[in-house]
Amino acid sequence: ADKSDSMMEIDLSASLGYHAHGLLAAAAGALEASACGTDCPFGDETLPPGAPPACATLECDACTIVAGVAAEQRCAGKLEVPVAHMSYLYAVTQLWGQDLSPACQTGTEPECTHIYPGRPAAATLVVFSFIWPHLKLLLLQLFFYLPLRPAARRNGNYWLAFFGKWTLADVLVMTCLLGLLNINAHSSIGDVWSSVRAQQPQLCN
Repeated sequence: ADKSDSMMEIDLSASLGYHAHGLLAAAAGALEASACGTDCPFGDETLPPGAPPACATLECDACTIVAGVAAEQRCAGKLEVPVAHMSYLYAVTQLWGQDLSPACQTGTEPECTHIYPGRPAAATLVVFSFIWPHLKLLLLQLFFYLPLRPAARRNGNYWLAFFGKWTLADVLVMTCLLGLLNINAHSSIGDVWSSVRAQQPQLCN
C-alpha cells in the first residue's frame, strides 16, 4: 500500500528468540534447512524462491556451522502486523462521521445523537491541507509570470506571505483530533487477536 500520506501507523509486534547449542542447534538447523532452504535464515535476504512465509519471520544473527552441521544458533522469530493505519483521509473521514456520543460507532445505535462536532475540524483540514497549499502555489506562479504592475505584484506577494503560514493549520487540527475531540480507536483486544489469527494459516503454510 502507498503510505506517502501516512501520519501514523499502529503495529502489533511479537518476537520470540532462542539460543541453541549442540544437538539442539543441529536439529534446529536441519529443520530450517528442510523448511526454508537455508540453515541460517535472515528474513527475506537468504531465502530461496518459494520458501514458506513463516521463514521470512526468522532472523539469525549468529550461526556456527561445523562440518556442515549447525553447532550454535542465536535466532529470533519476529512478527509485525499492522493494526491501524492513520492517514489524512482517515482523519477527515473519522472527524466528519464521528458522532458526539462515544457509544455511537455505526450510526444506528440508540445512543447516537446525530451531532458531529468534528465536521468543522474536518473542513479545516481539507481546506488548509489539500486546497490552500495548491492554490497558494498556483497564485505564486501567477504573480510571478503574469504582466502585472509592480504594486499589484508586491501586494499579491505580501498577502501570500501573510496567509501562506496558514498551511500549518493542519498541525493544530491534528492536535485537536488527538487531544480534544472524541474520536475513538475502537479496536478491542479481541479484534486485534482476530486480525492476527486470520494471518496465522498463511504464516504456517
